Amino acid sequence: LQPPAENTDVVSVIKGVIEAEQGAIDHYTNIIRACLEVDFVTADMVTKILADEEGHLREFEGFLKEYEKKYSLSPELALQVYDSEFAPTFEGLAQGTRLTPSVIATLLVEIPVRLTREGIKEEKIGEEVLVELVHAIDEGRVAKEAAPDLLRVVGVGKAASVEEAAKFLKLKRLGPAELGRIIDEVVRKNRSMILSKGEDAFSPLMGEVMKEVRGRVDGQLVGEALRLRLRERGRGKG
Repeated sequence: LQPPAENTDVVSVIKGVIEAEQGAIDHYTNIIRACLEVDFVTADMVTKILADEEGHLREFEGFLKEYEKKYSLSPELALQVYDSEFAPTFEGLAQGTRLTPSVIATLLVEIPVRLTREGIKEEKIGEEVLVELVHAIDEGRVAKEAAPDLLRVVGVGKAASVEEAAKFLKLKRLGPAELGRIIDEVVRKNRSMILSKGEDAFSPLMGEVMKEVRGRVDGQLVGEALRLRLRERGRGKG
């Protein structure tokens, strides 16, 4: 097992040890099978060694569980990051941005995989573009909801960077006043639904507003503004 180029790359160390332990387990298992009927002494000795290796494997798999816990990732998402080439990049961005680790992991591994299934070549969406995307979202230049569209534009060759893709898609950020006007219009058009459904009207209204803003403002901000508008309406302010 060779050390990683970057000594702080904990995930690469864990991954390397797990792979090495699994290789050793396979090797000792084959020895036991070969010796079982002809050399009981060797088989017994190797069985004890195998038990030690299996214990080491469980220990380092436990370290991966701690990795999931540290970054509050689902087991599936943690494994995706763990198995990708972006694990060190993920760790750096998780420490250096305000985005949640789950959002960063989704941007680095989930969305690119989804786009490759659409036929976009993996090499078209490299690490440089993904890191630029994370920083653009962290700095509020684009909304995270626009990430698939931005990467798709880069992936098909219509832009070379996230900044160019945002210009191509005309994703100018919406200010609070413009967002408020869009929400007011959606609420006005759906008064009867709001009266009949009450709080249950939030989800369909949210969907309609998100269609209008089309990735130009973060979904969390839209939800907060919409809830505030509905509360004001409920108090008779509009």
